[in-house]
Amino acid sequence: SSTLPASWLWARENRRMARQLPAEQAEALLETDRAAAIAAFEAIAGYSDAAERAATLRYEDAEALLTTDRAAAIAAFEGIADYSDAADRASALRYEDASALAKAGDWEAAAAIFDLIPGYEDATERADQLRYDAGVAFAENGEWDKAAAAFTAMSGAENATEQVNAFRYEAAEK
Repeated sequence: SSTLPASWLWARENRRMARQLPAEQAEALLETDRAAAIAAFEAIAGYSDAAERAATLRYEDAEALLTTDRAAAIAAFEGIADYSDAADRASALRYEDASALAKAGDWEAAAAIFDLIPGYEDATERADQLRYDAGVAFAENGEWDKAAAAFTAMSGAENATEQVNAFRYEAAEK
């Protein structure tokens, strides 16, 4: 039977202790400096659950930001998109913001936000509907360039010119 040399075991234990000490220091930092603690956990991401611990702390911080700075909270969730449901959380918040803007009548801003989350729920369809409704409203008011721009911005808007011309034709018949 073979045994490992004592020097190898000693070196292995020294490496373990060298990683453990920063982890303990990072835990201790949580009491006084949360941001420094997160940075310390990220610096030793390969040790134990340090990377998970840092991501959990960042997630908690993003949740806390929701009460004071919604945009910063969304950015924070997007910064840890691979952690838990952070990406979905950011998309849900953007969807809520876009829906509120649409309800308030700011179709351009709402559509732009929906465009940021194309795979989330019906965001693409909502953006297209907002643009279509705006295009119709512009065309009904004779604002042909704005109507064309709204129709052209729709996903799959190959026939934007045709739509504007159809409105022009209908307006001319009246």
